Amino acid sequence: MPRKAIEEAALVRGRLTYMLELARGRSHIASMRGAGTRDRAIAEVLVAEG
Repeated sequence: MPRKAIEEAALVRGRLTYMLELARGRSHIASMRGAGTRDRAIAEVLVAEG
């Protein structure tokens, strides 16, 4: 596989991984009902992502 194709595949994989983690975090946040638990869920996601 040419180098350019490998680099593009790595970029696509990175984007897909990012989108999956974003969806996971969004799902976690959405599962929280109250404002306090929602805010804690947002904080958890931000810490896990960083």
